[in-house]
Formats: sequence, structure tokens, C-alpha cells
Amino acid sequence: RNFKIAIWNANGLAQRASELKFFLKENNIDIMLISETHFSQKSYLKIPNYNIYDTNHPNGKAHGGTAVIVKFTIRHFENSSCKLDFLQAASITVEDSSGPITFAAIYCPPKYTITQEHFNEFFDNLGQCFIAGGDYNVKHPWWGSRQTTPTPRGRQLYAAMQEKHLFPLSTGEPTYWPTDICKTPDLIDFAILKGINQTYFTVSSCFDLSSHHSPVLISYEGEVKHKQKKNPIYSMKTDWNRYRDIVEYKLTCDIPLKTTNDLKNSIKTLTKIILDAVKESTPRVTTKADAPFIPKKKSLIKSKKREN
Repeated sequence: RNFKIAIWNANGLAQRASELKFFLKENNIDIMLISETHFSQKSYLKIPNYNIYDTNHPNGKAHGGTAVIVKFTIRHFENSSCKLDFLQAASITVEDSSGPITFAAIYCPPKYTITQEHFNEFFDNLGQCFIAGGDYNVKHPWWGSRQTTPTPRGRQLYAAMQEKHLFPLSTGEPTYWPTDICKTPDLIDFAILKGINQTYFTVSSCFDLSSHHSPVLISYEGEVKHKQKKNPIYSMKTDWNRYRDIVEYKLTCDIPLKTTNDLKNSIKTLTKIILDAVKESTPRVTTKADAPFIPKKKSLIKSKKREN
């Protein structure tokens, strides 16, 4: 199947944790790039079957910040974070059949001036092959903004992309839905690509999450490597007293061991007794379901955004 990536400005991730978990599962997301986590050192979030790597705002307060959320089955490692007033980014590198790819979640707060040189330095640190997605807070018609006149920051980012031979991955549709009715919805959330053929990607809009930004879905036709699956036969909840009783009950020493076949059959029998005893002594682990978030709320989100 295709590798699934999502980009989203959460505008505070902790309070939207339940719907995020639902979204990840429903859309089978492999990697999610989050902007505006609003995390601090005291923040904590755990999502079953995923690893989370976050970068907070440099002043330590609960605003700004980014996070990369990746399935724990994907082979990856965390990179150095970028923690500046004008740009925060968390990133990981995964192994693809064609080589390593860096995935970076980026957030650029709107009030700061960011130059072409700032963008150049950031992109240089990501390596030769990367996808850097998030809320850049920039507008330029090249990546599909409704505003036809580029913003000053948009001109700087465009110049950096031209110099570095980078390409946008964008829906061409609004991703930001301001609460102020005097402001126009526009596209400021997208990804920037380097070192991978654009034809391997499909980008689509999504209205499933509830912040004032809508997520962007990206499908990648690559072959990202996964960890070798491990299936432990026991856990911390294994009842070893019950295990011992089962083995003692089923095990018999009245077995002839005169030939090689006798020995092989005895080994098979003993192995089966042990495995069956562990299975019977280990309770199944069931994941507690989150409170149902959707679908009524999701339909309201979609209809409200489509009105714009």
C-alpha cells in the first residue's frame, strides 16, 4: 500500500488528543507532521502504536512548537531539533528503498521576519532528501495561495526554494479558516520536497479535525522500511504459577528416547507444551477505546469549512 503522511496545525494538541487518535487510526496514517502543539516541558501525550518526537518553543512556554508522530513499526531515528523564535521544527529520518528520507514538522510564527538565508540554512540541515511540512505562515501563488500578491515572507521562501531546487506539495485549496469573518481562508499549510520525484505523491484536502486549520493528506508511492515484527509470547501479566501447573500436568517422563526420531518428537512435544502453557497463562491485552469523538462533530466541521 501507499505510505500515508498528514500535515496539521493543531492549535493545541493536548485538548485534541482524542480526535487525533481517531484520525490516525481511521486514515491509517504512517507519519503525521504537527504544527502548534503548544507543549511545554510538563506536557505529556501518548498514542498507542506511535512514537512522538516534539520540539517546543525556545522560551519554554506553551505556545508554538511542532511534533512528528510516526508508527512504531517504521524504522527511523530522531534528528536534532530546530528551536528558534521564528522557526521550530522536529524531524526524523526513515529508510526508504532508495535511501534515507527526512520528515520534518515545521512551524513559523507569523510575527517574525524570516529571510531567504534563514530558510536556506534550515533546508541545508535537512539533507539531500526530505519532506518538510507544516504551517509556514506564508502566501504565494506558486503553492496555491488565494492571495495573488506574495507576502514578504512568501517571496523569501520562494527565492530559497528556487535556489535550492525545492518543490511544494500542496492541495491548492485553503487550509486556514480564520474565525474573523473579515479574513479570507487561505493556504498556508503545505510540504516542501527535495530529492524525490513529485510524481510519487498525491495530495488531498481533509476536513476531519477541529482546529482552525484543516489537515493535508499526502500519499507516497515509496517503499519505506519497517522494523521486523516481534510477537512476544509472554507479558508482565503472565501467571507463572498457572504456567508451572499446566506444564507439570501435561509433561510426562514416560517417553522412549531410543532413536533420533524419538528425540525429535519429544522436543516437538515439549515445545508445544511450553508454548501452549504460556498462551493459557497470559491474558489477552485489549486497548481501551477512547470516548467516541465523531461522527456528528466531524460532519459539523466539514460543513462549516466548506461554507467558506
